Amino acid sequence: MTDMTASGSAPRASTPAPAASGSEPRVWRDIGIKRRYAAERRFKAYGLIAVLLGLVFLAMLLFLVVSKGYTAFRQTEIQLDITFAKSVIDPNGKAASNSRSLLMVNYPVLARDALAKKLGVDESDRSVLCNLSGMISNSVRTQLRDMVMGDLSIIGKTQTIWVLATADVDSAFKGQIDLSVDQSRRKVNDR
Repeated sequence: MTDMTASGSAPRASTPAPAASGSEPRVWRDIGIKRRYAAERRFKAYGLIAVLLGLVFLAMLLFLVVSKGYTAFRQTEIQLDITFAKSVIDPNGKAASNSRSLLMVNYPVLARDALAKKLGVDESDRSVLCNLSGMISNSVRTQLRDMVMGDLSIIGKTQTIWVLATADVDSAFKGQIDLSVDQSRRKVNDR
């Protein structure tokens, strides 16, 4: 509701400006316009500050995510000279006639043996071979199987291939596992 003046009419928010001459119409001037413009400028400034502050926090968040997680975009790989031994892949000589037999081959053994040869490890030491198997990702099975099934002529040949390391070896290589800690208290042993 509005307050009524003594004459019974609502008060005006503006007062008439004096006319310069008698023939010109009267111009109404608002008394509180300066305050409203000042309030509008403050409101725009507060909005701009809020948007800029939001952008600063967004930039800080993005920086923290990238600085802590950039290593996830890289993977550790091991270059191996893998010999696709016929004695492992096709001991019975049935690969040409029965491609299903290629699905059951123990392909990780080929990668493990190549890693043992590269590191100069004795292939008769079972405990060391077990550790070597833990260095190569399980995806090597699919990678080598797809290579053999795509081209049967590589059976009996040696090829240089990059294979993925396991997550623990990858983390150790990236410095995410402290190798100065006693090996009984970490996922990767000294071997």
